[in-house]
Amino acid sequence: MELPESVLALLHDCDPSRVAWDAHRDFLIDRILGEGDWETIRWLRRTAGDGALRDRILASQGRRLEPRQLRLWQLLLDLPEAEVSRWLRDPRRQVWDRRNG
Repeated sequence: MELPESVLALLHDCDPSRVAWDAHRDFLIDRILGEGDWETIRWLRRTAGDGALRDRILASQGRRLEPRQLRLWQLLLDLPEAEVSRWLRDPRRQVWDRRNG
């Protein structure tokens, strides 16, 4: 599958020609959810489906998302509020969030 230009533009720290949807799906989902614009997110939702995005966020405990991004995806993908709140209270995550916030 050929990645759209909007996705390739997010791959500023790697060689885009070496990134493929099938081989790097989780990496691409994380990158697009965290850094993508609405056009790129719409492409991702059409390509992967909301179920796959939900599964990825649950598996990673939203680690690559800022708190407000995580809360948005909680609402859009019907993630369990108590679980998301628990992830956000994790002291290891709070150190990172304070550094980035």
